Amino acid sequence: MRASDVETVGEIVVAYRAGSATPTDIVARSYARMRAINDPAIFISTREEGEALKEAQALEANGDRNLPLFGIPLAVKDNIDVHGLPTTAACPDFAYRPTVDAAAVARLRQAGAIIIGKTNLDQFATGLVGVRSPYGVPCNPLDSTLIPGGSSSGSAVVVATGKRGSARSPGLRPRRVVDARPACRRYFRTKRFGSLSA
Repeated sequence: MRASDVETVGEIVVAYRAGSATPTDIVARSYARMRAINDPAIFISTREEGEALKEAQALEANGDRNLPLFGIPLAVKDNIDVHGLPTTAACPDFAYRPTVDAAAVARLRQAGAIIIGKTNLDQFATGLVGVRSPYGVPCNPLDSTLIPGGSSSGSAVVVATGKRGSARSPGLRPRRVVDARPACRRYFRTKRFGSLSA
């Protein structure tokens, strides 16, 4: 299997174990896909590619290859805090720069994941169809005449196009879309997942 053939998290893990791909290969491929798809409404913010590649190289050199998410690139919905990237909840006037990762993001990083960006959503995660964002409406990659679904429209499109992330979109679920999000019940008790719940 070549790095260019890798599509799913399971396939990435197999490629890493076989030595046919590295985290640097997969992160570079994720950014190449972002450029090829060229949909500015998918992500609200992204890390600099060079920064993410340096993290991938450091993980290759010093990382524990047995980590459950070793070298897996991920996108995070923009109502969950990621240190170094603004949190907007799709509301520019609400934007702030968190000084720490949300607990869920910190755990993803501890597990070896590489965060590449923050995805679009219905403003304050209050919509159901993915069209209520001043950052635009992500194009549904399965059928451009259909809405992407929401409130995690950017996340759904990220996963459906193979860039990894979380999603809660009925419109895209049939296509191996992964749903990974912090439990809202715990958020409401502790506020450990950033400023907003999904």
